[in-house]
Amino acid sequence: MKVLVKNDCVLQSDEKMHLPGAILDVPSVSDADSLLITDFALKRGMDIVTASFARKAEDVEEVRRIMDDKGKGVQVWAKIQSMEGIRAFDEILAAADGVMIDRQSLSMEMFPDKALIAQKWMVMKAVDVMNVEV
Repeated sequence: MKVLVKNDCVLQSDEKMHLPGAILDVPSVSDADSLLITDFALKRGMDIVTASFARKAEDVEEVRRIMDDKGKGVQVWAKIQSMEGIRAFDEILAAADGVMIDRQSLSMEMFPDKALIAQKWMVMKAVDVMNVEV
């Protein structure tokens, strides 16, 4: 990705970028994420692993594939942080064992009041589908 900085700010290669509404063609699970799952989470007996920036159900399934048989019984929770994740929330909810909603990241994608409404909608859906209390 190429960017043009129009002020005296220094933009480094490892900076996080928010691209509101953009549909990205990048893998949701990086090589570093895979290593954290296999070499850290599974070896330490974690109960839950998170699929960060989940944009579709396949992102949750990818985490399950990485864990393979070693991750039997480990829950995969999806972290919703983008408009793509909101649009695919129903399918993500069906694939995941739980969800986390990152309202701060969502507020970078939309107006904060809209992020609050989206969060409330997702919580109501999750409570209904997963039959849990919040």
